[in-house]
Amino acid sequence: MGEVNRVVDPVSQVELIVPSFASPERTIEQATLERRGGLRRIRFYLDGTNPWPFWEDHSDTYMPTPADLGLSPELESDLRDWYDSWNVSVRYNGDPVDPVWLDAWLLRGDELVGRVQEEVWDFAEVIPEHRRGE
Repeated sequence: MGEVNRVVDPVSQVELIVPSFASPERTIEQATLERRGGLRRIRFYLDGTNPWPFWEDHSDTYMPTPADLGLSPELESDLRDWYDSWNVSVRYNGDPVDPVWLDAWLLRGDELVGRVQEEVWDFAEVIPEHRRGE
């Protein structure tokens, strides 16, 4: 395992882990936003009512779109492909047609949730829930 970078929040004195894609300054800014109650919480999972895996409690945009979150076109396209795969591979009762497909789909979801977190890091936390009920 590689070295984990950390920074101490100058206000709370809490040690924060700095993700590989962020700087110590951005990490402190995110912690400040969270402390002030301004960090959005985006739950990441699919269901039949929303083609995007985003659910946000207590917001004007309960089911935000990639455009609402400012996601890159590449990530939006990959999310759409992930949804399309789910849409054709899951029965109406929620059971997957093929368990082998499900394993690959969940791994792809893990990768996508990480990419979403990276792109929204400055204003939101992404909570992966695509594996619930697994």
